[in-house]
Amino acid sequence: MDLFKNKKTQILEKINTGLRTPFNNTEELLVNLVSFYGFESGVVHLIDGKFLKRYVSFNIKDDAYKDERIEITESPCQLVINAIGNVVLTNEHEKILSSFRLSKVLQSTSYIGVPLFSSEEKFLGTIALFSKNNTPVKDLNTAYILAAKISHNIEIDNLKKIIATLGKKIEAIANRDPLTGLLNRAMLLDKLEEEFSRAKRYERHLSCIMIAVENYEKIQEQYGTHIANFFIKKSAQLLKDSLRTVDYIFRYGDNEFFIILPETNIQDSFVLAERLKYEIQNYQYNLEKNFETHDENKELMSIKPKINIGISSFPHTGVTSSFELIQMSDTVRSQNKYNLDQQVN
Repeated sequence: MDLFKNKKTQILEKINTGLRTPFNNTEELLVNLVSFYGFESGVVHLIDGKFLKRYVSFNIKDDAYKDERIEITESPCQLVINAIGNVVLTNEHEKILSSFRLSKVLQSTSYIGVPLFSSEEKFLGTIALFSKNNTPVKDLNTAYILAAKISHNIEIDNLKKIIATLGKKIEAIANRDPLTGLLNRAMLLDKLEEEFSRAKRYERHLSCIMIAVENYEKIQEQYGTHIANFFIKKSAQLLKDSLRTVDYIFRYGDNEFFIILPETNIQDSFVLAERLKYEIQNYQYNLEKNFETHDENKELMSIKPKINIGISSFPHTGVTSSFELIQMSDTVRSQNKYNLDQQVN
């Protein structure tokens, strides 16, 4: 009996030490709680709709759950949820315990269930302890203390997940052009260097296309920024829809797009460039459906983007760096080197 008291004292000391630690391990807290009450297994459940989701567990086999979840009605934790309070069951409640699948799987004759609440008093889930023996339970104070600590840990974990998600969203926003949703120029430099290094290392083809809406400024001056941006945004969508999933497209400047084509030779990039140019210049933009127009603005209805394209390719064009791919594409575009039909008025 003295040995049992000493063991309880040691566990209590360990628990109290854990409570003074800001971010102690939830699984260790659960193990200490199971040991303190002389039970054999335990689990922390979180509410997930009509299911209980296993957060951490001790001495419970995976086959007790399906995809880490069980229906609330299959666990005595349902009683805790219904009561929104603690529940203690012993062999006197054998019929109640045997009515739950989880109790049957664990062959439990004793059960302790304690609710978990957030700092805002929102019901989070339960701590559940199981024993095959008729284990007497006199004092739940320790369970309440650890329940508060575990609830705190759960909130910290949830907060970390929220922060991680926000971090990814912020990163995505920082890496994309706000008008078109395309990757921005800063991302181009990193991605092109990565693809160029890969092509050079494995002696693979890599092509790039620079596409410019050459009459962007003219449209902007005559009809306003909103009309000019409409063409840019729609052109970006047309380009994106025409590319493979392995290709990359970026907004390079106000009126320019840059496309990286891994595993693509210069001949295939020519074919693609001509197709992209045709799609943008011949698309029915239906300005009258997107903007309020008047009869005197008939000229506006006939406006189309005028496209100029420059192509560079590794290893065909003799480039030695990723920057030279950009430089050559821009030079070729400016000089209309590839006999593109459409010229700027």
